[in-house]
Amino acid sequence: MSFPAQFPEGLFGSFDNNRPVHLTRTRYFHARLLSGDMRFSTDSSYIFYAQYLSELEQVISKVSIALRKSSGKDTAGNNITASMLTDRNQLKSLLSTDQGYKFLTPIRGTPPYWQSVLKDLLATIRQLGIPTWFATFSAADMRWSEIINLLMEQQKSTQSFEDLDWTAKSEILRLNPVMNAVMFDHRFHTFLKEIIIKRSIVGKVKDHFHRIEFQQRGSPHAHCLFWIEDAPLLDKADDQTISTVDPELHEIVSSVQQHSKHHTKSCKKKGTTCRFHFPRPPSEKTFISRRQSLADPKIKKPPQQLKDHAQSVLHNLWTIINNENLGDITTDRLFAAAGITQKDLEDASNILTKRNTVTLKRSPSDLWINQYNPDLLRCWNANMDIQFITDAYSCVMYIISYISKAEREMGIVLENASKEAAAGNCNAQQAMKKVGGAYFRQREVSAQEAVYRVCGLHLKESSRKVQFVPVGHNPVKMSIPLNMIKMKANQLKNDIWMLSLYDRTESAVIKYPRFSKENSPELHFHANLQLFLPHRLESQLKPIQFKTYEEMFMTGSVILPPAKQPVSVKSIVDTNRLLFEQNVEALDEAEELLQSDGPQEDAWALIAPEAEAERLDGELDREQLNEKEIEVEIPELDTFSRKTKKGHDIEIRQTLFPGPQMKTFIQQLNSEQKGIFYRIRQWCIDKVNGKNPEPFRVFINGGAGTGKSHLIKCLYYEITKIISPHSVNPDDLVVLLTAPTATAAYNIGGTTLHQAFSLTKSLPLPYIYLRDDAINKLRSKLQNLSILIIDEISMVGQPVLLYISERLRQIKQSRNALFGNICVIAVGDFYQLPPVKQKSLYNLKPDSQFPLWSSNFSIVELTQIMRQKDDAMFAQLLNRLRVKKKSDLLRLEDQTLLKSCERHTVPPETLHIFGTNDEVALHNNQMIKSVCSITQTINALDYDKNPETGRLKGREVPYETSHDFLPAHLVIGPKARVMLLRNIDLACGLVNGAMGIVTEVLPPKQGSSSPEGVMILFDNSKINQNKQQSGSKHQATKITMFEENLAKMLLGISFQFNWLGRVPYIRCRA
Repeated sequence: MSFPAQFPEGLFGSFDNNRPVHLTRTRYFHARLLSGDMRFSTDSSYIFYAQYLSELEQVISKVSIALRKSSGKDTAGNNITASMLTDRNQLKSLLSTDQGYKFLTPIRGTPPYWQSVLKDLLATIRQLGIPTWFATFSAADMRWSEIINLLMEQQKSTQSFEDLDWTAKSEILRLNPVMNAVMFDHRFHTFLKEIIIKRSIVGKVKDHFHRIEFQQRGSPHAHCLFWIEDAPLLDKADDQTISTVDPELHEIVSSVQQHSKHHTKSCKKKGTTCRFHFPRPPSEKTFISRRQSLADPKIKKPPQQLKDHAQSVLHNLWTIINNENLGDITTDRLFAAAGITQKDLEDASNILTKRNTVTLKRSPSDLWINQYNPDLLRCWNANMDIQFITDAYSCVMYIISYISKAEREMGIVLENASKEAAAGNCNAQQAMKKVGGAYFRQREVSAQEAVYRVCGLHLKESSRKVQFVPVGHNPVKMSIPLNMIKMKANQLKNDIWMLSLYDRTESAVIKYPRFSKENSPELHFHANLQLFLPHRLESQLKPIQFKTYEEMFMTGSVILPPAKQPVSVKSIVDTNRLLFEQNVEALDEAEELLQSDGPQEDAWALIAPEAEAERLDGELDREQLNEKEIEVEIPELDTFSRKTKKGHDIEIRQTLFPGPQMKTFIQQLNSEQKGIFYRIRQWCIDKVNGKNPEPFRVFINGGAGTGKSHLIKCLYYEITKIISPHSVNPDDLVVLLTAPTATAAYNIGGTTLHQAFSLTKSLPLPYIYLRDDAINKLRSKLQNLSILIIDEISMVGQPVLLYISERLRQIKQSRNALFGNICVIAVGDFYQLPPVKQKSLYNLKPDSQFPLWSSNFSIVELTQIMRQKDDAMFAQLLNRLRVKKKSDLLRLEDQTLLKSCERHTVPPETLHIFGTNDEVALHNNQMIKSVCSITQTINALDYDKNPETGRLKGREVPYETSHDFLPAHLVIGPKARVMLLRNIDLACGLVNGAMGIVTEVLPPKQGSSSPEGVMILFDNSKINQNKQQSGSKHQATKITMFEENLAKMLLGISFQFNWLGRVPYIRCRA
């Protein structure tokens, strides 16, 4: 790759340049990224390039080191000589084991690296004991004003932190991932040193460990373990020792500690209850639930009866919590409403718990709040989690496995690559290179993680070093470099090994192989003697009078100066081992379960709920990229159904108008249109020039024919032309064209309000926030939105406008700003159609909760009629009719003009409007008989779900009514005039209201009883279901059956062709 912006003259871009002092690639890139020249640190491509090359160098180096690792003897027990290590064939057999991808262990972030960390942590808790606290601290750079202010200072920005919305903050952070990562690292280490350790907020920390994890979205989390001096021990200290009261920290708690009450998509992936156990149970005090044996003879009641009673207690409590608006209710009142007491809650928890757990004192108002320490939360100012570790099982199975977890997919890829290399009969070096190549091809790294790895920022740190101690007859040794071995190949002296641990004296946590006493007794006792019996020579571990190491351990004795009496070897070993091992039996049992059953990933949701929720949501997002849609198999029906996909997949349609045509349109604007056009144009110019103009909200009012749609197209073109080139991505949406109906949206080249903002049919009040996964998808589409245009504003009801404003607030993360500080252009005429089943925006009461419209929009009136400008008299008549009240009398000249337009003979094919549906049906049946020589009746195919088997079974007779007004029986034939009643594809113009003529009813496919589809020649020649054929000649479009879910009480699915009378849309209902 070449980087002309970084190296405009093509000089100094290579790390291979001859230098007086040798510089590794890692040190070269470290200097580049952390230099004052921000051309390197602000270019993500350069960061990933640096990460790739620096780790490529490490992989090559580790392959060489792996080839130098071996035991002191070969498989036959012979000593290894220098000549053996220079022979390729012997070298392959000398490798202690084909570790597959284990040679990647020293490369930070790889699955073998985190497997090594797991072993280090197990050794640490074996020697230091169970940690006291587990804590997680997440990044919240959007809240940390010091980071934003520093980055703005570097970028020479004059804005203040308070003036920035979500989009502006994210853009600032995106532009410099290096500084963002470095600042998080600095902030966390300062917080760890100055707050947690120095101030002893959670106790005097005697040892600690932490790991930095980067999840799917790239944000870092710090997972920590703290060993506290004189910490309370379970069952050895009073519960009140670890009791804490959660004071309300208002804004911080509600912003970063509250779990989503609507749950994310990962919350209930495997069941109906939240996997993160929210809401949490209320309690009047903190207590510890301990596993109990219900078979205790002291317990008189049967175990099942105890369980049933405990479940009944909790069921009553959760019934009240789930069905009541708790408000400010106290815990004792809540318990009274549920008919239980605090003791009942504790007893039920003790009976039903599967492991020792801590239940914190929690009021009903805090059920959705994740636990925290108030002082740490106030200092960190971002999401945190802190938990007391109760026992060895929880520590190993849940916490240690969680904190040392690797990327599962990456581990599988490397294992498969290793197996393929072995199956292909590759030599050791080729196999390692193949595994290394798989690592680089498949690894997913965020920009900030790449910075951590290139710049040498620590992904894990511990207060104590962990050192592996090899034991046994053939401990692994490190040879001297191969080039030095070749020089000694012909020498008799075989001094080829580097210094071993026996030559070093630095203290550390030790880890060592633990052999089974039952399966490998000699290895077990030999290792224990090597580790815990003082000796100078290997022969002292088994003198000649002992046949086995076990015999030496059990019966031997030695004299250790300055003592003069012999001491039992067993007592010496046991005493010394206690200095390095604690909770041995419990830890051994937990480790065996971890190795046999694997990590309990479902329990990770309880360890760090918010961090784990973000990780799982990220994995689900990635899974959905390749996820195939699963369709319900309907018997005897082969049909294409445009189902609504689960989730919130958003496709926002925007039309690009040709420049020459738009210049002509702009020249045709009248003086009224030009006034508002150039006012908005000037705002756009001020914005791109950095003047930060105040957002505007304007209502462009005008009757039919005043050029509103014409003005919308001109505004859209000009806004896009001015603002888009200044966006980071020129394809980002800076102006959004919307309308309340698909027909209106198609006419202006936009999208519907419901599709653009993920609105549902019912809009309950108060406003319901969109889930995190859904709002993130919206935010990715609309993060750079500056102006929203709403056409046909008369059809927008009060709840819809409120939801639009709140959605934009949620997208932009602006707390109190109307419409998220987005400019709004509302276009329409309130004399035209009102909203369906909602109140119009102008229909406000004095105490209305919808003040959005009346006090926040300025009005621009378009009065000059452009559509009938050549017939001024008729245009003026239309304006007078537009504002006429029912009680007003028509002027005489208006009556005369209207009567002159009457036609006494009306062609039968003309669209008729009736007052009732029965009249519509009667007229359509008559027209079908007169127009269509051949007709056929298409029945809806309705299916009921069997409540016992869950399978769908077809009904002989379809339901006569449908909640979406689609007919159960459709009489149709060629030449019938039809109208779509459902939106099929907005981009292609297949929207509700599109009209055309049936050209053919396609016969059923084999095995089906319903037509394959109906061919319709639409009036609008631009309508075509196949986008790729949009430029072809006017041709008929195939409309297939439509699937709908019937009312819940019917529990069925229906497929049918749906039409309005004989102006149809094709319907399937189920």
